[in-house]
Amino acid sequence: MRGRTWWVVAALGALAVLVWSILAGSALATAVVVGLYPLFGVAVVWRLVSGARRSVPASRTLAPGLQGLDEVQGMYLGRPDLPPVSHGHADHVASLVVDRPDPLDDPVWKV
Repeated sequence: MRGRTWWVVAALGALAVLVWSILAGSALATAVVVGLYPLFGVAVVWRLVSGARRSVPASRTLAPGLQGLDEVQGMYLGRPDLPPVSHGHADHVASLVVDRPDPLDDPVWKV
């Protein structure tokens, strides 16, 4: 097996142990997940530093992660998929329609 294949096998094995410990109710899963947060922070700092060495702006360096975070939040919060905003002639009117009712429109006081 090549080096990359071993990494894939090790990652799948670690994921299997994590899933098993979650299903078993073990504290190992909590320790692993809490341990991943510092690794994520180190990865972000590493990416910023390596981007700064190549004179790449931080916004472009972190853009893929932020876009993924926005998509995950959209799925979790149930946001509808909206078409991209387009700017053009005044003849073409664009409108945004949100099909969810605003909770502030509900009457609270009965007079």
